[in-house]
Parts: sequence; C-alpha cells; structure tokens
Amino acid sequence: MASVVVKGIRRELTLLAAADLHHHDPNVLTDAVRHFAPDVVVFAGDGLSNCVARAGRSWLPDLAELASVGVLAVAGNADGRDALVKYGGAKVYDLARQPVDVGPVRFIGLEGAPLIRGLLPDGLGNPLYSERDASHYLNRCVREHPGPVVLVSHAPPRGLLDRSIRLDRNVGSIAVRELIASRSNDLRLILSGHVHSQGGRSCTVDTCTVYNVASFQAYEGVVTICYLRLNPLAAGVLFVEPASPFGASLRWTRMGELGFLSGMQRPVAEKLIAGGVTRLDELASLSGEHVAKHIGWAPAKASVWSFRAQAVVQRRPIPVGPLGMPDAPRWYIDIETDPWGGRECVWAVALASHETGEITQWYLTHRSGHRGMLRAIAVALSQLPERKLIAYSGSRFDERVLSEHMRRHGIAVPPALDTAIDLHPAIARSVALPGTGQLKDVLRAFSIVHRDGDLDGMEAASRAMSALRRNQPIPRRVLRYNREDVRTLRALTIAVSDLVGTTAPLPRRSRPSGGAVRRRQDDQRVVELLTSHGLTLAALAKANPWILGRMQSGRRISSLDVEVAIRRLGTGSR
Repeated sequence: MASVVVKGIRRELTLLAAADLHHHDPNVLTDAVRHFAPDVVVFAGDGLSNCVARAGRSWLPDLAELASVGVLAVAGNADGRDALVKYGGAKVYDLARQPVDVGPVRFIGLEGAPLIRGLLPDGLGNPLYSERDASHYLNRCVREHPGPVVLVSHAPPRGLLDRSIRLDRNVGSIAVRELIASRSNDLRLILSGHVHSQGGRSCTVDTCTVYNVASFQAYEGVVTICYLRLNPLAAGVLFVEPASPFGASLRWTRMGELGFLSGMQRPVAEKLIAGGVTRLDELASLSGEHVAKHIGWAPAKASVWSFRAQAVVQRRPIPVGPLGMPDAPRWYIDIETDPWGGRECVWAVALASHETGEITQWYLTHRSGHRGMLRAIAVALSQLPERKLIAYSGSRFDERVLSEHMRRHGIAVPPALDTAIDLHPAIARSVALPGTGQLKDVLRAFSIVHRDGDLDGMEAASRAMSALRRNQPIPRRVLRYNREDVRTLRALTIAVSDLVGTTAPLPRRSRPSGGAVRRRQDDQRVVELLTSHGLTLAALAKANPWILGRMQSGRRISSLDVEVAIRRLGTGSR
C-alpha cells in the first residue's frame, strides 16, 4: 500500500500520544504539546467533537503546528467515520486511510472499534469493523515495508489493557493481537485508548509494548499522555524509551510539571508558578523556608513539596520522618469488593501476620455463601486486639464496606476491624514518593515485585464477579491478586521502616465521641435482637420494605428499626 512520506527525519524522534478526551478541556493537551515540543503528536480517537466545541475551532491543526511532523490520528468509535475529514487540516494525517512513513518508521492506523459477538452494534458507536476486514487492512499496510512499524489503534489488542468494567468483558481487537504475533520482529509499539479504566497503563508482549493512553472521564482537567522517544537502530530495530525523566505515561494538568507531585493542589501550584517556580528541579532545590514564602505555609509543612519534588526528580523515595506503626504483634488485611462500590458483596479477604508472614484467605465459591464467609472472617478478627490491624486505602473504604456487610447480616463488627489503621497516611508522612500514593506505585518505588501487578482492583473485581454470576469458581490468578496485595503490604512496611531508620507509634486516634459510642452500642443491640428471634438482617429485609430500602441505599439500620420490623412480623412476643 502506498504511504505518505514525511522527509527530514533521519534518526530518533519524540512522540506524544493521547486519546478519549470526551469531557476534557483540549487546551490541557495543547499545553502538554507546547511544554514537551514533540516531533509527532498521536491522537488515538474519541472526543474530537467535544474538543472542537470547547476549543471553538478545528483544534487538530493547532496541535499539528506545534509538532515538526504533525498529528497522526485515527477516529474513535464515538467520533463518526468522517470525523478526521471534518476536523482535519494541514499536517493532520488520517492513519486509517493511509500509512505515514517518518524516516524508517511506518505508522499505520485502525479507527473505531471491533464488532463483538453478543453486543448490538447500535450501542457501540461508529465506525465499527469486522475482525476479518481489519486484519486484511493491517496486513496490506505492512506487507511491503521492511522496517519498524508503529500501530495507532483506537481499540487495544484483545486481552491486553482492554477489560471493560461496564460491559464485563474484553473489548479489544483480535486482528491487532494477531498482528503482534505475525510481525513480532518489527512491530514494536501500539498506542490505543477506548477502555478508559486502563488509561495510563502499559504491557509488553514479545518485543511489542502496548500503551493505553485513554483519559479517564471522571477526572476532569486531567489528561493521560504518553511521551516516548523512538530510535531506529542500524538493523531496522526500533528502540522505544520514555522521553521524559518522569516516565512514559503521565497525568497532565494545567499545573504543568507541578501536577506530577502526589497531592498537589491547584491553589498551591498557582502560587508557586506566580513565584517563578514552574519546574520540578527548581522546586526540589528550594528549602522549606523558600517554599513557605511562596505559598504562605509554615516552613515545616511547606517542605513536603520540596521533598516530593526531589523524589520525582531523583526517581526514588526520600526519607521525611519515622514511620508510625503499632507495636508488635500486628496483622495486615486486604479486602476485595464488587466493582460497584461494594454494594453487592465482599468476595475475598486476606489476612497476613507481620511476625510470621502466614496468610489466611477467605473467598466466595458461590454468592449464597456470603454470610458464612463474613461470619468466619468476624470470628478470626475477633481474636485480634484493637489497633493491631493494618490496611491500605487512604479512605478506609474497604474496611467500612466489610463492616457494613457484617451489620447487614446481623454479625457483630470485631473491634480490631473497627479500629483498623490505614497505612497510607502513615507512609505519606514518613516518605516522599516519586509517584502517586497508590499501592502499586509505592511498591514500584521500593522495588517490591507484585506478581500480579498488571491487574488492578477494578479488573480483578470484574473478573471475580463475572465468574460468580456464572456459578463458576473465581479464577486462581484473581484470588492470588488478593493474597499478593497483603503479602506486598507487609513487605512495604518492612522496606519503609528500613529506609527511615526508626519507627514510632502512630498517634492514637482521639477518643470516640459520645455519638460513636452510642452507635456501636446500638449496633450490638441490633445483633442481639436478631439473634434472640432467630433472624438475619437479610431475612428481615425480605419481609419489610423499610429495612430493605435502607439496606439498598446504604443507610444505617438502628435497633429501633429492627424492633419495629420484628413486631410487625408478629414475633415481638417470642
């Protein structure tokens, strides 16, 4: 197939890619292109009409003017088949119509999404393609090209960064996956989007690296970008590496480089930028006193931004203070819930001893066994002392969900779970990290290997619930993911303790308020009422719409609610 040849590029080139800007400000991506000044901008589809509407003009030609080669793009399944004809312009190349050769590197493209058996085309948008047609087109694009190839496909390869939580299935392209196998020697890079929850992630198959550059819709003003350097070697091999010292996949905001810092707030960034501090290396060189002058904080508190900038620039954790930990013995817990906010069930819990490393796991084999699993977990946790159980979330979400499900089933919440300690803020106080505070990022910072690190919590939950709905066992790898979370949490605690040198007890939480004490006593009264009448909360909800409504809405059920419901059942005199 004939290609467009872009002259003037002989050796390495830089590339910045993005996709799925459905609800995002396109000027955020424009800022990123202006900041990094890449040779090539790649747009992997979706959100073109939104970008044009918000920018008030065609927008893609504006991006093309900022890059020496221009914009290489494909339409997404939400763009429409002629989107690039409508919104294109000078130096904007539609890879789904014709390959583009930039030096020795051939860029090819696949627009839209594949037709998937069992899904109606009406709900998948346009353009759509059959796998047979896609395979034929891709093979035509590469048949006569002997050098390295880069594929821009809106849909990822089937089985790679393509698990849709909403559809509960893999939605990638089989044709793209087959191209990896057939061109394993020269297909070195695939840039895709489509599956928003996979944005910012990458994986490698054989010698081909796949990046999903979709921006997540829920994060308004945060655009996922991928910034790479492509270096064609003498033997026709394409060497791909991050072009930024901050990594390949980045979350870009209007805060610029300062937005790479974990926890950075827009007002703080604006004050630093107004003071002339726009780069992380500049911020890393400042003392706490200098930072405090810019942002108006106390020096001891302001120094956290210098430490975090140092961590990102040096790509390593920076000690800040002692890690607060409870005295031995202690245990670690990891709780897995359904992907819908934990409304339906808890499907696995793993518990590890700090002293021995022994791991105990409970998991569902069938959804009807939920209450029995919760009861077994409650029995085990009731044997642990208070404030000795350690979790990692930053919000205590999982612990609250597990407690709520126990209450729904009339099971007393163990004090150890009610007083569990969240390790996330303790680590944030003791160490400045080069990435986010998410567990996988923190593990990478300390070179701790998670054997299922390519999975994330949402994908694991989706696979587990999919198996349970089909009355099949949860996949072994998904269960191992739960065990790995708790194993690596123990390893992380040891690594952080070694780095900061000493440990100190966490500050004890303030004494519970009178309201909290009364709620705990009332929860115990709910359990006693249900037990004395031989009932469970689930059974009571089936017979009482009021109880059922409160359970479904996640609202607390008081002992008075239960007592009134029991009387209406005619069992109050028992």
